[in-house]
Amino acid sequence: MWGIMYLQMIWIVAVATANEFRSEYGLALLLVYASIGVVIELGAQSFRPVLWFLAFGGLVTARRRGCTPPPKREPPGVLAIVALVGLHIDVSRRCIITITRHRALNTSLF
Repeated sequence: MWGIMYLQMIWIVAVATANEFRSEYGLALLLVYASIGVVIELGAQSFRPVLWFLAFGGLVTARRRGCTPPPKREPPGVLAIVALVGLHIDVSRRCIITITRHRALNTSLF
Protein backbone atom coordinates (compact mmCIF):
# COMPACT_ATOMS: atom_id res chain seq x y z
CA MET A 1 0.00 0.00 0.00
CA TRP A 2 2.83 2.38 0.79
CA GLY A 3 4.18 1.82 -2.74
CA ILE A 4 0.82 2.88 -4.16
CA MET A 5 0.95 6.01 -2.01
CA TYR A 6 4.41 6.86 -3.35
CA LEU A 7 3.10 6.41 -6.91
CA GLN A 8 0.12 8.61 -6.10
CA MET A 9 2.50 11.32 -4.90
CA ILE A 10 4.47 11.12 -8.16
CA TRP A 11 1.22 11.32 -10.14
CA ILE A 12 -0.15 14.37 -8.29
CA VAL A 13 3.19 16.17 -8.66
CA ALA A 14 3.13 15.44 -12.41
CA VAL A 15 -0.43 16.80 -12.69
CA ALA A 16 0.44 19.93 -10.70
CA THR A 17 3.56 20.47 -12.84
CA ALA A 18 1.57 20.10 -16.07
CA ASN A 19 -0.79 22.80 -14.79
CA GLU A 20 2.07 25.07 -13.65
CA PHE A 21 1.20 24.71 -9.94
CA ARG A 22 -1.84 26.98 -10.22
CA SER A 23 -3.57 27.53 -6.88
CA GLU A 24 -6.11 24.69 -7.15
CA TYR A 25 -3.39 22.24 -8.24
CA GLY A 26 -1.04 23.45 -5.53
CA LEU A 27 -3.87 22.98 -3.04
CA ALA A 28 -4.51 19.45 -4.32
CA LEU A 29 -0.79 18.67 -4.10
CA LEU A 30 -0.55 19.83 -0.48
CA LEU A 31 -3.79 18.07 0.45
CA VAL A 32 -2.59 14.76 -1.00
CA TYR A 33 0.86 15.23 0.54
CA ALA A 34 -0.60 15.84 4.01
CA SER A 35 -3.23 13.10 3.67
CA ILE A 36 -0.76 10.42 2.68
CA GLY A 37 1.57 11.48 5.47
CA VAL A 38 -1.28 11.07 7.97
CA VAL A 39 -2.25 7.65 6.58
CA ILE A 40 1.34 6.42 6.75
CA GLU A 41 1.64 7.80 10.28
CA LEU A 42 -1.45 5.92 11.43
CA GLY A 43 -0.20 2.64 9.97
CA ALA A 44 3.45 2.83 10.99
CA GLN A 45 5.10 1.54 14.15
CA SER A 46 7.50 4.51 14.23
CA PHE A 47 7.76 7.98 12.73
CA ARG A 48 10.59 6.97 10.37
CA PRO A 49 8.35 5.92 7.40
CA VAL A 50 6.52 9.25 7.66
CA LEU A 51 9.80 11.16 7.47
CA TRP A 52 10.90 9.08 4.47
CA PHE A 53 7.66 9.84 2.66
CA LEU A 54 7.74 13.55 3.50
CA ALA A 55 11.35 13.79 2.28
CA PHE A 56 10.48 11.87 -0.90
CA GLY A 57 7.46 14.09 -1.62
CA GLY A 58 9.45 17.25 -0.95
CA LEU A 59 12.29 16.19 -3.25
CA VAL A 60 9.96 15.14 -6.08
CA THR A 61 8.03 18.40 -5.82
CA ALA A 62 11.18 20.55 -5.63
CA ARG A 63 12.69 18.83 -8.66
CA ARG A 64 9.55 19.22 -10.77
CA ARG A 65 8.95 22.76 -9.49
CA GLY A 66 12.21 23.88 -11.08
CA CYS A 67 10.74 23.03 -14.52
CA THR A 68 7.85 25.51 -14.37
CA PRO A 69 7.50 29.30 -14.16
CA PRO A 70 6.69 30.84 -10.75
CA PRO A 71 3.08 30.13 -9.71
CA LYS A 72 0.49 32.85 -9.42
CA ARG A 73 -1.14 32.38 -6.03
CA GLU A 74 -4.34 34.05 -5.00
CA PRO A 75 -4.72 34.88 -1.29
CA PRO A 76 -7.83 32.66 -0.85
CA GLY A 77 -5.87 29.71 -2.25
CA VAL A 78 -3.02 30.24 0.18
CA LEU A 79 -5.43 30.54 3.12
CA ALA A 80 -7.22 27.38 2.06
CA ILE A 81 -3.93 25.49 1.83
CA VAL A 82 -2.89 26.60 5.31
CA ALA A 83 -6.30 25.75 6.79
CA LEU A 84 -6.42 22.28 5.22
CA VAL A 85 -2.91 21.31 6.24
CA GLY A 86 -3.64 22.51 9.79
CA LEU A 87 -6.88 20.50 9.82
CA HIS A 88 -5.05 17.37 8.71
CA ILE A 89 -2.43 17.76 11.41
CA ASP A 90 -5.14 18.29 14.04
CA VAL A 91 -7.10 15.21 12.93
CA SER A 92 -3.93 13.13 12.88
CA ARG A 93 -2.95 14.13 16.39
CA ARG A 94 -6.48 13.43 17.70
CA CYS A 95 -6.50 9.99 16.08
CA ILE A 96 -3.14 9.11 17.58
CA ILE A 97 -4.28 10.21 21.04
CA THR A 98 -7.49 8.16 20.71
CA ILE A 99 -5.60 5.08 19.52
CA THR A 100 -3.14 5.40 22.39
CA ARG A 101 -5.98 5.64 24.91
CA HIS A 102 -7.74 2.61 23.43
CA ARG A 103 -4.54 0.56 23.49
CA ALA A 104 -3.94 1.48 27.13
CA LEU A 105 -7.52 0.56 28.00
CA ASN A 106 -7.26 -2.77 26.17
CA THR A 107 -3.96 -3.53 27.89
CA SER A 108 -5.42 -2.78 31.32
CA LEU A 109 -8.49 -4.93 30.61
CA PHE A 110 -6.44 -7.93 29.53
